[in-house]
Amino acid sequence: MKKIDLHAHYISPGFSHFLDKYFDGKGDGVATPAFSPEGYLDLMNRMEIEYGVLSISSPHISAAPDDEMVDLAKEVNDYASEMVHKYPEQLGFFATLPLPLVEESIATIDKALDQQGALGFTLPTNARGIYIGDARLDDVLAKLNDRHALVCIAP
Repeated sequence: MKKIDLHAHYISPGFSHFLDKYFDGKGDGVATPAFSPEGYLDLMNRMEIEYGVLSISSPHISAAPDDEMVDLAKEVNDYASEMVHKYPEQLGFFATLPLPLVEESIATIDKALDQQGALGFTLPTNARGIYIGDARLDDVLAKLNDRHALVCIAP
């Protein structure tokens, strides 16, 4: 049977900068760990994991202002896409959306699925106090549904 790590986190250079800028390098209260694709692949090998699905960790990127958040969503998804294209037999990723921005999130869904090779998306339970069930996010959820997207919801 194939061993799959469905909940592994990566830290792109942009996400690391975000954690430094907004959380003093301690997202979720702990120091930002070093990350490299090769380091994760080594861990996979030692733990006999055949496939890993990567996503960024909390805190959600919505702590940044709109323009910065949109740029950060692009950077973290581009970074993950590069890893997945370099190691397609071993790695996949869940893309990040710039929630609660609706139009930008919808555009990110299409790009992540059509160009970047995302397996699905991680969604926070809320972004800036707007929860997943809020009607303001209905168009985003409809788009995910239309695309038959896999969604992982993380607090």
